[in-house]
Amino acid sequence: MKTTYTMYIYKADRRCKTGERIFSTTVWQDRTSEGMEREMRELVCDLYPGTAWRFEYVPVEQSGVQ
Repeated sequence: MKTTYTMYIYKADRRCKTGERIFSTTVWQDRTSEGMEREMRELVCDLYPGTAWRFEYVPVEQSGVQ
């Protein structure tokens, strides 16, 4: 089932209280969870190598209004 996801990219930053800061927030529409996993793996390998980055994605809550 396709849905809308929000991907958050965090970068390690010792100046922040949590030890990391938000680097990017992107909304991906009409994706499957497998597609998001694939996208996340490609981003990690190609653009953000190393351990200073953390990726997570969550489905966006859809309201009943279309």
